[in-house]
Amino acid sequence: MSDPKSILVPTDFSTYSDAALKKAVELAEKFNSKIYLLHVIDKAIQQCAVDYCITQDVVNQLEEQGLKASNDNLREEANKIIGAKKSGCGVRRPERPSCGSHLERTAG
Repeated sequence: MSDPKSILVPTDFSTYSDAALKKAVELAEKFNSKIYLLHVIDKAIQQCAVDYCITQDVVNQLEEQGLKASNDNLREEANKIIGAKKSGCGVRRPERPSCGSHLERTAG
């Protein structure tokens, strides 16, 4: 088996996710791998818009607020677990922001 170059860690910001991220950091340091921290944003806001006659502008605003909150939480999560270790950090948004977001953290 070859050494992992990338490690994907899904998170829901729970203590279980924290434990998984800590293990991923150990592995990333050992193998000089990149960690991709992933949090998926639920698209249920679209159904709420239909149910409650919310305008598309309000839906877009809610999606942007949700994405910003997720990005902030991802940064906080990475900094809490990885801390001041030498690493790069950046949030990348997917083509469709309502589908999710991830934080790339390079260990080592």
